[in-house]
Amino acid sequence: TVTVKTPHKDQSFWQTGEVVTVVSAGLLILGAFLPWVKALWLSYSGFEKDGIFTASIGVIIMTLLLCKKSPKIFVTFAGFLSAFIMYTDLTNAFSIINSYQQSMQENIFADFFQIQIGSGAYLSFLASIGLIVGGCLMKRGK
Repeated sequence: TVTVKTPHKDQSFWQTGEVVTVVSAGLLILGAFLPWVKALWLSYSGFEKDGIFTASIGVIIMTLLLCKKSPKIFVTFAGFLSAFIMYTDLTNAFSIINSYQQSMQENIFADFFQIQIGSGAYLSFLASIGLIVGGCLMKRGK
């Protein structure tokens, strides 16, 4: 007799942790292309700041996962590293914006020139958190 083993759901490589991680890595890459800072008609993408580092982390993780490697600890570490980079950048940006707004309080042109954090910075930070979550889910085997 021939016994045929059917793969169980648990044997699939693409479990929740891997899916969360690959989506987060893709969003981390995308976030580097989007604006991190906007002022008037100008915007600066992540590549003009630390986006090259966060995008590189996303590319490395995406490549490893698409090659069906399971870098569980690396994903979590890379997520923390990327989150630290983004937290530092966001904190610095908020500090600069706050200083600018305080210095422009008495200026009649204060409403004309607004500096804002762009969507790419927020997306990159959230994607970094997603990497941490994905890495933890991968370690738990979910």
